[in-house]
Amino acid sequence: MTHPSGQPWGPADRTCGECTWRATGACVAARPYGEAPFPTPGDTRACALFEVVPSCDPCGACCREAFDAVPADGGGLPESHVLRWDADFTTVRRVPQGRGTRCICLYGDGTNAPFRCTHYAVRPTACRELERGEPNCLLARRLVGLSADPHSG
Repeated sequence: MTHPSGQPWGPADRTCGECTWRATGACVAARPYGEAPFPTPGDTRACALFEVVPSCDPCGACCREAFDAVPADGGGLPESHVLRWDADFTTVRRVPQGRGTRCICLYGDGTNAPFRCTHYAVRPTACRELERGEPNCLLARRLVGLSADPHSG
């Protein structure tokens, strides 16, 4: 038996309403990329794509290797943390880490110390607007290997 999305049933006693992939009454992972999300009632039993992003602390994907540039709008960051590309664009500096780079404002390792932003109060708009479990969060998690891409395979 399969979930209405065509995916096998997932964890017992879980529902679509608890899943990170469910947004505005629909599963954004149950259809190929670019197609309309699959409508799911919140009480539908969860499928194999079920995922919950419980906390940002052990993750930090959005500030780690996932994104290469974050516009440094709004000011407040120390000049040493900002890189000016041209007259119209400044970005938060990136420093080497692992496979790529991380935001210069990020500290912690997600294991011994949770990931934290050292300039949280003056973080750029792009950082302020990114919310746990929303599409850009899930994209960042997939890019660093913390979440599987439901559209591959």
